[in-house]
Amino acid sequence: MQVETRQVRRSDVTVEECVATPYRHAILSSVFSDARARALGRWLEREADWYHHAEGFYEQLECNLLRQRPQADGQPLLPEFVVDELKGTVSTVFGVALSRRLTIIAHCMLRGYAIGAHNDAPSLGSETHRLVVQLTSHDHGTQGGELLVLREQSLSAVARTVPNSWNCGFAFELSSGSWHAVLPITAGKRTTLVLSFWSEAAAGFCDLVAPEVPWLDEFAKPHLALLRALGAERVAHSNADLSSHLLGTARLLAHWEYGRDVVLGGLLHSLYGTHSFQGIVPPTERARLQEILAPRVEQLAWRFGTLSGAQSLEALAQDTDFESLLGIHFANTVEQLPRVEAHADAAARALAPYVQLEHALRPKARHALRALLVATGR
Repeated sequence: MQVETRQVRRSDVTVEECVATPYRHAILSSVFSDARARALGRWLEREADWYHHAEGFYEQLECNLLRQRPQADGQPLLPEFVVDELKGTVSTVFGVALSRRLTIIAHCMLRGYAIGAHNDAPSLGSETHRLVVQLTSHDHGTQGGELLVLREQSLSAVARTVPNSWNCGFAFELSSGSWHAVLPITAGKRTTLVLSFWSEAAAGFCDLVAPEVPWLDEFAKPHLALLRALGAERVAHSNADLSSHLLGTARLLAHWEYGRDVVLGGLLHSLYGTHSFQGIVPPTERARLQEILAPRVEQLAWRFGTLSGAQSLEALAQDTDFESLLGIHFANTVEQLPRVEAHADAAARALAPYVQLEHALRPKARHALRALLVATGR
């Protein structure tokens, strides 16, 4: 391996080692102060609201820390200045300008859980750099769960093994060659924080599919409380959790300047389920939501579920609320693009059905459709 030793110090974190092969990565120590790392570990152990996420090559529990906002003694455990310092460290190590966009997801792997060989290669709208911070170790009873840096998509092609060292980090640049895996947990559990960053260059596409709408959380506060009560944060959906998907759909509708009822209908559009998603409110309990939701908001959520499927766009054209449902349908598709239709050809195919209907989209949604098609090379 080609190794460059560099002491880059920002607050508590120290970059011990920068490595160029088999792909660019770095080993960090003292990522947080000891007190902050211990407090984060306690919060994750006692208060975090986890949801189960299993895909073909991995299984783990997840918790979105930007949404749950961990605190101790009334103070945030991940204040903005701490996150900014970590982003600055990653930016310095890899010599890249990072945007304001980021996610912070905690992962907990229990006995028997593992992560197979994969590369997380960047695609349309996905993150470009990642920092994994270890919050458990062998001293906490964790056995197994070491991170493997691989030369190719094979568990036998190990370039290095990153041990479970408490409050240490593994930062890497995502690419087609960034193969890695996590060995099975044989005892205890492995808890990590995964901070994902977007380069300025990659953030442009992401702004199209995930715009920032600062006022939405307050505007939709009762409806977000309903989603929490229904457990939406603990339900997996499109390689994320259902709550994130629903909120992202509503943000798009708000950014595209759809009306209040349509934004809230988009926020709740999958409650009753669709042709490909079971939903979290059985149709037999519809009356309960009709009692607490505005009639048109509830009706939009209900109609979206009944119209979903291969013929949904054709069916929408016959609906009396066609333009509103089309907006929700389009936002639902766009929100998932970076996770589900991440490659340009697949994204273009997902967007193609809307081209003939673009006259019925709001102007900003129509602009987004055209910009996304350009971004996919169409």
